[in-house]
Amino acid sequence: MSILDAFNGLDTYRAQPAAPGYPTNLRHLFAPIDQVHEALVSLCGSATLSIAAAMYGWDDDEIDALFRAKLESDVPVSLSLDKSQAGGVHEKAILAKWKADQIGNSVAIGKSSKGAISHDKMIVLDGQVTIAGSTNLSESGESKQNNECLIVFDAVFAAEARARIDVIHDEMLMQMGAA
Repeated sequence: MSILDAFNGLDTYRAQPAAPGYPTNLRHLFAPIDQVHEALVSLCGSATLSIAAAMYGWDDDEIDALFRAKLESDVPVSLSLDKSQAGGVHEKAILAKWKADQIGNSVAIGKSSKGAISHDKMIVLDGQVTIAGSTNLSESGESKQNNECLIVFDAVFAAEARARIDVIHDEMLMQMGAA
């Protein structure tokens, strides 16, 4: 399925249909009423060129496996993860599955440039789709807590988010190198 097809299918994961006149390049999903996890799996699974993420919480086995499968199929994957969250027991187990020397794989773990938590929840897919909002990638964040997931299909919007993710990633790589 193409990324455009996956984006156009996002309405099937909503509890309520979008209002008339809803912008065609935006989708807004809300946990716990919408099927946020299923929508994210569908959308991320459609990426064919690249995946870049800056995430506070990384605790979803299925999405982690999906990202690693993309990497195995030669889709470059960049993860920038908050140090306090990546240090959890389950998160450590998930991250241990990543192959540090695999081409196209870059996982950076650190803090904000000011030494605080890195609280972003952003994913950019194929330079076209941006996923943002308050949703952590965890069962609770995707299906139990009140969270929003904003999905934007726009290359300019995605370029802005990707540029920020890349800066965060570089900062975290430097923090890791300094440690």
